[in-house]
Amino acid sequence: LKSCACNMARFLVGCLVFAWSAYSISLGAAEANNASLAAHGAAAVAQRRLWSQLKSSKGSGACAVPSGETWLLDADMRVETLTIHGVLEWDITKDGLELRAGYVLIELGGVLQIGTPEAPMDLRATIYIAKGRSFHPLVGKRFLATLDDGTVRIHGRRLERTWTLLARDTKAPEDQIFLKHDPKAMRWRVGDRVGLATTTRGESTIHRIKDISKPTNYRLSITGAEAGVDKARFEANGVAQSVIDGDPSTGWGSWCAPGCTGDEHWVSLGLGGPCYITRVGVKFDTSRYSPKYYVQVRSGQAGQWKTAATVTDGKDTRGKWRWIDVGADASEFRIKADWASMSTRGTEQRFAGIKVFEVEVYGRELDKGLPLVLHLDTPVKYLHMGGVREYRGRRFEMAGEVVNLERSVVITGDHDDFEESLEGLHTIMSGQGLFDVRY
Repeated sequence: LKSCACNMARFLVGCLVFAWSAYSISLGAAEANNASLAAHGAAAVAQRRLWSQLKSSKGSGACAVPSGETWLLDADMRVETLTIHGVLEWDITKDGLELRAGYVLIELGGVLQIGTPEAPMDLRATIYIAKGRSFHPLVGKRFLATLDDGTVRIHGRRLERTWTLLARDTKAPEDQIFLKHDPKAMRWRVGDRVGLATTTRGESTIHRIKDISKPTNYRLSITGAEAGVDKARFEANGVAQSVIDGDPSTGWGSWCAPGCTGDEHWVSLGLGGPCYITRVGVKFDTSRYSPKYYVQVRSGQAGQWKTAATVTDGKDTRGKWRWIDVGADASEFRIKADWASMSTRGTEQRFAGIKVFEVEVYGRELDKGLPLVLHLDTPVKYLHMGGVREYRGRRFEMAGEVVNLERSVVITGDHDDFEESLEGLHTIMSGQGLFDVRY
């Protein structure tokens, strides 16, 4: 029972310390500890010594910071064990420093200080607890621990939020994501790694933030669809809405017999307001397609249709997504088949019309303030749902999580054989000590 209780306490403290949340974890007698810190005072500062100058004489065996001394960790430290009776301060101006030891013990009034509330450690700092034979009779193996009135103070980079939700869907091959919360207000920054949680049968993926700025090109919402001919002419044609339902198995067709005029083979999509269209994607059937077709735009339903792009490789791109550069202002656009070219397709008679499975459009809205988005270093591979959906009169926030994976201060260690050895690393606070871990 004693062993179980000890292991549970060890587990709980470890979980708390590794939570790295925006809450302070202050355990033990803080007042007594503050007095211990003050006792080091000016004398300790006067004897501050640089590890970069000490390491050649200290070697890589058991290392101890003597009482009354303050060491500044300004270079990597690799020792068998580290015991702190004085003060070990981390140089917060150095990025990527690592302290590697079989264990780190702070006791007899010793202090491990990584950043302060006023000057947190915003750069990368790693405490690495390595495998080895080192053993302490009271604490065991592989630990970061305080005994008696030892103190650990860690103030890492502050994130106002470590995670948020997608504000709108994102899908392959997009490389920017809209968030529910402002990324700069959350203190996220360029270079951070973010995890994008799956909302489908795809996979959760990790990306790096390449830029935080307003979107210049994103998938626009299509508010409605109309067609030159639909199931009123021929039931199998379906309805125009089928090209924007997100289901690749459904589509709209323009079978026009009898009485074809050649002007029936178009589907138009509304954007709900003025937009700038950068590109349009369309997916035709492999048999009912148009070798030549047009992307036409207009502003307002009373406006005249203008051809913004002409596609002549319809035969080569049928059955797969064809992305077309547009570059035009519009509140509505349409895909219009070239009637003459349909007689040369060599599959079905042109009265069979065309069949379109899906249409998507990218660009930006012109009359709305744009939020800041994350521009990713690599495009997403799957559909990740975001925002709010309405179902049977009720609104649901069905959105994937976006998690900032960066922590400036990381406590980690060897764990490749954990399943076999059953030996991990642990954090322990005992006696009158203090663990104050923030962010």
